Amino acid sequence: MPILLPLLSACCVPLSLETADPVPEPAPVEIPEPPPPPEPEPVDLSVPDAIEALAERLIAIETEIRDPQTPLERLPDLGHAEQRILRRLGGDKVAADAVLGALPDPVSVNVKRLLDGTISVAHTVPVPKTDLPAWKIVDPLPPDVLLGYYKAAEIAYGVPWTVLASINLNETRMGQLRGLSPVGAQGPMQFMPATWAKYGTGDPNNDRDAIMAAGHYISKMGWATDREKAIWHYNHSPAYVRAILLFSEAMREEPRMFYALRGWKVYYRTVAGSIWLRTGYEQPDRIPIAEYCDEVGEPYCPAHP
Repeated sequence: MPILLPLLSACCVPLSLETADPVPEPAPVEIPEPPPPPEPEPVDLSVPDAIEALAERLIAIETEIRDPQTPLERLPDLGHAEQRILRRLGGDKVAADAVLGALPDPVSVNVKRLLDGTISVAHTVPVPKTDLPAWKIVDPLPPDVLLGYYKAAEIAYGVPWTVLASINLNETRMGQLRGLSPVGAQGPMQFMPATWAKYGTGDPNNDRDAIMAAGHYISKMGWATDREKAIWHYNHSPAYVRAILLFSEAMREEPRMFYALRGWKVYYRTVAGSIWLRTGYEQPDRIPIAEYCDEVGEPYCPAHP
């Protein structure tokens, strides 16, 4: 029996883990990355000739702007497309009446509002220019930044943010246009030096400072008691007053319209037609129309002036 004990002990010793067959690692499972979302179709900036096609395009644009599923980032391009059609209709009353008659509510209500505003603004520049201005064209500030400035001025002075946005739109396309007016007004809200000295604080070329000063000025001009007269003090033109109130109403009725109107571009009325001054345009002095149009072509300049 003593001889067997060592043998039994040896057979009961467990095998070392180092001598056991290794368990194979599971093969890695490759999870394919999801395909990127499709790029949205570019917004068509062409302006049809036919009445039916113009009406269909406006219905499609207005429907997409108002659809909550449409990304906010797409609204500026849709707004620009609508602007181009409105400018076409603004110069042709027969076509405008026909198109408006083909639109359903509420599209017809808003299109008529924007069209009337566009025509009213055109009345403030009655004589087409023979050359192009000494301006600089830049991108507007992000929409949330602008909205923050408008609403801060509304809180401070009681002037609705939509009115301030409408003034900013009509004066400089919400800050895109940088340069002096023919009478010497400057900055995104186009203040005359004497008016700025009395109602402004900071820099008239700073968007926030200028928007706050506009709220201050319109409030002091009697917004609480006579809104039209208060706006008239900003620009002594009944057509200007009408345009401001119409665009303001469009944004009040549909706040998403602000993002679309922010996409409106700087167009300059000339003897060669309306010319789109693209972002990056910068001229220290006035230049001939042909100098710009020969460089950029369509859609910035009409094909047949």
